Amino acid sequence: IVDLTIYDDKYRPNIGKAAVERLVNKDGVKFNVCQIGSGPTLAGLTVTEPAKVVTFCGGASSKLIGPKTKYTFGTSTTRTSIMALWLTVKKVFPNAKTVVNLSPDDKTGHARAKTETKIAESMGFKVLETIYYPRKTTDFAPFATKVMTLKPDLVDYPGAVAGTQLGLQFK
Repeated sequence: IVDLTIYDDKYRPNIGKAAVERLVNKDGVKFNVCQIGSGPTLAGLTVTEPAKVVTFCGGASSKLIGPKTKYTFGTSTTRTSIMALWLTVKKVFPNAKTVVNLSPDDKTGHARAKTETKIAESMGFKVLETIYYPRKTTDFAPFATKVMTLKPDLVDYPGAVAGTQLGLQFK
């Protein structure tokens, strides 16, 4: 039997850590399944790792998985799918040479932009700039103006959440 206890981290590190503290210290959980944002997950690891709570997380930060995180396991396909996506981009847009990243200004956005920049550059693209925006942005006109002044062949959206800001960015 599995009992679920769910708290909303609102994609914010302090709220995520408080939720994990409740889960571990009050609710007595032994398994933490999948916070998705890197910021809340990293903040929560300061609680789960010392308590030896097994955590399955979906964040994109490379700091989530490594020798210091003995009880944490990544569930995100981000670490394995980005190269395949860039191979497809190269095939679909063979004449593209330059890219601008438009990414959220948080741990997830920075981690994804760093990873995608490395991959894009390894495939011969020049990343002109990474432009960061607050995750709660709803008006992307100023960011679109900046992107257009750089005249990239492609715009990448590392760390954007499908259906929310991504839709506003396309608008």
